[in-house]
Amino acid sequence: MFAGLISKEQPVSAWGDATKILAALAPYSLDKPRDYWATDKQMLLQVATRTGSTTADIYRHQESGVSVAFWGRLDNRPDLIAQLVAEHKASDDELIALAWLKWGEHCPEKLIGDFAFAVASPKTGVVFLARDVIGVKPLYYCADDNGVFFANTSAAFKPLRLGRITPSREWIARFVHGISYSHSDTAYEEIKKLPAAHSLLIQSDGRLNVRRYHEFIDDAPVERTRDPKYLEAYRAAWQEAVACRLPTSGNIGTENSGGIDSGSITSEVARQLGNDVSRLSCFGFCLEEQEPSLIMATAMKFGIPWTHLSATNYNDLPLSNTRTIMVNGYPVEHRTATDHSRFYEICCSNAIGTLYSGFGGDEVVTNEGGGILFELLDGRDYANLFKMMRGSLFKRVYRGSKMVVKGYAQPRVNPGELQVYRDRWQYSPVSDQVDKEFGIRDAYLAQADWGSELRRINSEALCRINRPYVQNRVENGTLLAASYGIDYVWPLLDSRLMQQWLSTPSIWKVGDRRFGRYLHRKAIEGVCPNEVTWKIDKDMGFGPVHRHFSERSNLQYFEALLAMSKEIYGPLTSAIDVEKIRRIASDGLTSDPHGYEVYSALDQITNKISSMIDWMKHENNSIEI
Repeated sequence: MFAGLISKEQPVSAWGDATKILAALAPYSLDKPRDYWATDKQMLLQVATRTGSTTADIYRHQESGVSVAFWGRLDNRPDLIAQLVAEHKASDDELIALAWLKWGEHCPEKLIGDFAFAVASPKTGVVFLARDVIGVKPLYYCADDNGVFFANTSAAFKPLRLGRITPSREWIARFVHGISYSHSDTAYEEIKKLPAAHSLLIQSDGRLNVRRYHEFIDDAPVERTRDPKYLEAYRAAWQEAVACRLPTSGNIGTENSGGIDSGSITSEVARQLGNDVSRLSCFGFCLEEQEPSLIMATAMKFGIPWTHLSATNYNDLPLSNTRTIMVNGYPVEHRTATDHSRFYEICCSNAIGTLYSGFGGDEVVTNEGGGILFELLDGRDYANLFKMMRGSLFKRVYRGSKMVVKGYAQPRVNPGELQVYRDRWQYSPVSDQVDKEFGIRDAYLAQADWGSELRRINSEALCRINRPYVQNRVENGTLLAASYGIDYVWPLLDSRLMQQWLSTPSIWKVGDRRFGRYLHRKAIEGVCPNEVTWKIDKDMGFGPVHRHFSERSNLQYFEALLAMSKEIYGPLTSAIDVEKIRRIASDGLTSDPHGYEVYSALDQITNKISSMIDWMKHENNSIEI
């Protein structure tokens, strides 16, 4: 992990004590090697991590004077070595330096992997930042009259003597409703994130140039039959997505829910390990009735020696607020980062340095392809349209003919889903003024929008992968796992795999009778257990879980809200209406409303407020400006 700055007038020493900045950058890695490089106006700090800066040494190119701080992994090393005429043993940060010297601002376009890096050029006074296509490795920056400071976590900004950081009223209001995800905004007004697939050129005078360097391409040909060449190309990309993240030594973990995404990853990792499968351990929650058997099906097939199952509901767990705030700088926006902390602890105890996650498949390569009927109808491929329809022959002919004659339009919103969000909004603690100023209610209800204009599978997939939710989830997981010494990896978000899927004809993505995830199913057939590969839907037996939360009392949440109303202070009161919380709590304690939607709304709001209270306590105890 790294931090750095480019200063306009003040010497770098005026920004703060390097030791304190390094401690804030990696508070749980104080025993790890670290390095420091500085000129009068530029500085780089680096802490050793499992990938990238494994030695902590900041790379220095002797001829040019260029210095590089790097966190991550490059997956196209052979191509880069050939193009840059580098030695086979060249480190990733050396390849970054050579790529910058050869291609300048265009160098990220040549890189494949999960990374964030900074290149400092003392001769020109320029600093160049970039992060990977998906945004696995975070990178934050703050620019003001003093200059620009950047780091892999916003926590590193807190010991700075120059400038100030102010909690954002809009972020607080959005966060409490789970809609704070953003490509560039953070919990602080002054701190921004460099979006995924972007670079930032910082001139010596502090001028900034943010540039997007990558776009996925929607170039799938229209075909009416399934050519096997596409399956083979996808399978090769899939196997490489797993292989490039597989360390040559050391213990490995995979998260496995029993579903097709994590199940296929676990199976492929086990297949590639072969006789070395003793290195592999699996982790999963088994909250729904089908999960244990499906998780264990993979373990039994490959003889995986260790499978750690948790039967505790993750929503009932106390959040690790102190650690997450110290590591992330403010409350994490996606709860899996903290819900999975028990897995990180076991990994840490068992020297597991790489943890595979199944997240990301729903966005692109294993999404259901529900828009196939629109696409076939608009493309006048009536033969496949009838094949894709469900039901008896009579029903398919009737429905298909009706679609052809009358067309097929999807409503903009699902009325039932919209009503769910309206019902949940009654528990909103956001002040009316802030709601009106930032349009919080409208943004919250907009989650019921179906995206009715997306009538192609690729269009829907591109919309999903470009949501800030994806970037935020992997950022949160990366930072918290790294604090345990773990490299968290997401092979289903491999850029080459996703582009191969996007370049594959839609007829491959959905099977007959609208059997979703067809391409991925065929690619893993024979490797992943059949009961996982060909499970018809994602339901693992949610019914009993839903009934449990629908029937149980929610009084504990109203009691918690009433107690929290006494602890809300400082910047939180600029967005949260304390009197409204007390009214909600008092009414709830009197009426004790039941129902899953009541539970869902209250569970989110109480956990979000609790984490923000802890955030404010940490701010008061730790910020040095």
